[in-house]
Amino acid sequence: MRARHLLTTARGFTLPELVTVMGLFVIILMISAEAFEKIMTTSSQQTTAAESQIEGIVGLELFRADLQQAGFGLPWVYQSPITFPECTEPPLNGADPTSLNDGGATSPARPPRAVIGINGDDPARPTGFNNSDYLAVKATVAGMNPVARKWTYLTYTGATTPGSRVKSWRGAAASNLQAGDRVIVVRTGVVNGILRKTLVVEGGAYFTTARVTGSVLTFEGFTPPGPLETYLVYGVDSGDLAGMPFNRADYYLDTPRKQNDTCAPGTGTLYKGVVDQDGGRVAPHALLDCVADLQVVYSLDTNGDGTVDLHDNAGLTALGTPPTAEAIRRSVKEVRVYILSHEGKRDRGFTYPSATGLIPVGETLNGVFYGKQAFDLAAVAGPGWQHYRWKVYPIVAKPMNLD
Repeated sequence: MRARHLLTTARGFTLPELVTVMGLFVIILMISAEAFEKIMTTSSQQTTAAESQIEGIVGLELFRADLQQAGFGLPWVYQSPITFPECTEPPLNGADPTSLNDGGATSPARPPRAVIGINGDDPARPTGFNNSDYLAVKATVAGMNPVARKWTYLTYTGATTPGSRVKSWRGAAASNLQAGDRVIVVRTGVVNGILRKTLVVEGGAYFTTARVTGSVLTFEGFTPPGPLETYLVYGVDSGDLAGMPFNRADYYLDTPRKQNDTCAPGTGTLYKGVVDQDGGRVAPHALLDCVADLQVVYSLDTNGDGTVDLHDNAGLTALGTPPTAEAIRRSVKEVRVYILSHEGKRDRGFTYPSATGLIPVGETLNGVFYGKQAFDLAAVAGPGWQHYRWKVYPIVAKPMNLD
């Protein structure tokens, strides 16, 4: 009887009580939603920033490695005059890659310059994406083909068995040249007290193809003539498509080929453009997104005393117009690169600590600023530029293969 009494007499909730509870519930939901939104926004910002940092580490280290290897495998002189194709890419944002050629329309070809660039801030003719600089690095290892990472040397086998002995690398079969790999052969020696690295030319050909006779790797026609000679062999590309006796990688900014909604307006992508051995077009490989500017400064030793006495951000015009391969080898001690980009995406809760939007892209060296002293982010990125975390990435590289 007691249970029945409770069921018939218990009161339910009144309407004011229900409204009060629902109101409290809505307030709790609103607080939770706002907190959740802040957590998601912060998480997304941090994730995007981490992605930018990883891109920066990988892409910029590749850039640094190519700069350090500039000149690797390059001949300094030619055994006889030669001609070869080089870059045929039309101008990119006004910067003409063919102006950095040492072959192509230049006949006979000049010895390749290990590093050479275009100054995007030239008052007479500003070029490049956002007037950024353009840089070309030449070396056999600058290519993306795995053959470009291989090298070996040839020694004389003797008068009774004419030919050459090829050095093979033990325990590293993938590092050895294979049949069909296209290579150049360079003879090193001292002439009148001067070191020379001469491109070996046989019958007008400056390339040869690795062949396997039995189990022995040979390079027909490109053999040292005597016991005092040793030839260096550098892989360039595979198959019969190689045209230049080196590889070339161009670094530049361009409009993104793939839209990235996290990037600020007016920014582009940093590309490594590998010049195709067959046709001379630039094949772009994206390294870093959301880049606003690229500046290159060369540290030079112009008097030969072993110390830097001049910095140049005008495309090496201090060494001549155009500068020669020898002048570049002799004088370039460091290449400094400054890249203006931002980490993560737009963050309305963040304000960049610059009221004017003018950001220096470079640095002061010996009391003079080199690079671009006042890059105008407000003009390039437009309204809202201050809600991005802008950063200048510096690269300082010493080319190790110039001398």
